Amino acid sequence: MIYLSFILVILSIYLTKHTQLHSGVKWPIAAGLLLTALWLTQPLLGTAAAIVALVASVLLSGILVAMLVKRS
Repeated sequence: MIYLSFILVILSIYLTKHTQLHSGVKWPIAAGLLLTALWLTQPLLGTAAAIVALVASVLLSGILVAMLVKRS
C-alpha cells in the first residue's frame, strides 16, 4: 500500500508540472491523488506518520520527476 501511495504521489507531481491540462482540471485531480495516497497510508501508519510520509513522498517524487524529465 505504501508503494501504491508513492506511485500516486509521483503521478500527481508529474500531472501538475509536466502536462498541458488546464489548471482548473489538473489541480483537483492532483489533490484527489494526494488525498487517496493519504487515505491509503493512514490505517497502516497512523495519522501523524501518514502526513509526514506524504510530505516526504512529495519531496522525493518532485526530485525524481525533475531528474527523469531533465534526462529525456
